[in-house]
Amino acid sequence: MTRDEIVAMAASQVGYHEKESGTPTSQLYPFQNAYDGTDNWTKFHNDLGVGQGVPWCGYFAYWVFYQLLGQSAANTDAFLHGIDSKGSYVSAWRNAFAAAGAYFEAGTYQPQIGDAVLFADTGIPYSHVELVVDTSGWPNTINTIGGNTKQTSGGSGTEAESAWVARRSRSATATTGFHIIGYCAMDAQSGTSGRGIILRRRRIGTAFG
Repeated sequence: MTRDEIVAMAASQVGYHEKESGTPTSQLYPFQNAYDGTDNWTKFHNDLGVGQGVPWCGYFAYWVFYQLLGQSAANTDAFLHGIDSKGSYVSAWRNAFAAAGAYFEAGTYQPQIGDAVLFADTGIPYSHVELVVDTSGWPNTINTIGGNTKQTSGGSGTEAESAWVARRSRSATATTGFHIIGYCAMDAQSGTSGRGIILRRRRIGTAFG
């Protein structure tokens, strides 16, 4: 698996809108249709064999790797360091990668495309997860693709609970409000050959939250 492949798989889903409760299975798959809603029903839940109706940013990120690893939950869990509950809980990403020495708190690591990035919000220590798709704005910003988010900063809903798979620009320096708390460094190839660059300047956050 290459980092470019991770980005391409995530990008292939941009523009998908979640569906309303009770949507027939076949109607979960069109990116947008008459069943569009805000009830956390998606094709990602269905493909992963998990219950509908729960927040899905973690499921979307897990699904990207699941597709690239032959739709095998065993392979995906192994690649993601034994992640719990198919990545449903944002804290599960931190816990799994911290145990493997591959989680880095914001300010200690320069992310690479294909990494997962974790966010907190006011009063919510683990609120959201997305995938890094462009670091050309580093150290000020990164571009991400995530599920269960807004299309734009002015869109309806919140950054961590809205209806879209969207590409977003995120501040890499914010420390309050909705902000990055850490990165899960993927053991993926850079482009089509060579290992991804991981700068382990300082390992922080090995205790589970």
